[in-house]
Amino acid sequence: MLLIWGTKGFENKLGMSKNRIECPNCHNEVQTQVVQYGSKFSLFFLPLFTVRSQYVEECPICKAHRAVEKSELDDLLA
Repeated sequence: MLLIWGTKGFENKLGMSKNRIECPNCHNEVQTQVVQYGSKFSLFFLPLFTVRSQYVEECPICKAHRAVEKSELDDLLA
C-alpha cells in the first residue's frame, strides 16, 4: 500500500491592528497587519490538522515583523 503524507505551510491574514506604531525598521507610522503562519499535516494531499502555528505583527511597507503571543491577539485586533 502506498501512503502519501507530508506537511504544507499556510498564511492566514487575521486583519489590521487597531494601533498605529512607528516601524522600527523603515521608521514609517503604520497600522500593522496580524498574520498567522503555520504548517498542516497532510495525508493523501488533504490537510488534516495544524502541526505548528505562529502569530506575527507585520509592517505592510517593509514586511518587518515581530512574534506575537496568542493571548495578545485580542488587544491588537480591532
